[in-house]
Amino acid sequence: MAMVVTAWFGGYAFPIHRVHHIMIGGTLAVFAATIVVQLYRPTKHVGALQAALAFIIAAFVLTAIASGLAAAGELLVFLVPVVLITLLHPARSELVPRLKGADRRVLAIAAVGAMDSRRSPSPSS
Repeated sequence: MAMVVTAWFGGYAFPIHRVHHIMIGGTLAVFAATIVVQLYRPTKHVGALQAALAFIIAAFVLTAIASGLAAAGELLVFLVPVVLITLLHPARSELVPRLKGADRRVLAIAAVGAMDSRRSPSPSS
């Protein structure tokens, strides 16, 4: 995470990778913040854990697709602690939103919006 600060200054050891390292450092800083927020009233901050889960699962899957499982294995150092935190979280039952109290009209509009509006091309005769 120190790269967020050090990469901005002259004499950086990897000037060609400056933007890349700033992005990695910034992403890790946000990821760490989502974990730290859980330390204070975790039952009230379920969204932070949802963000951490979404981040690490997306990073793992995208890395596995782009670079293979060997590269994705390096993310296990992040994935395993987040999974453990999730399993031990006092409000883990609230991680997945329930549709029980959702307005059916809003769900219908969301379903219509999710439909693919493109028509499949008809075969030419």
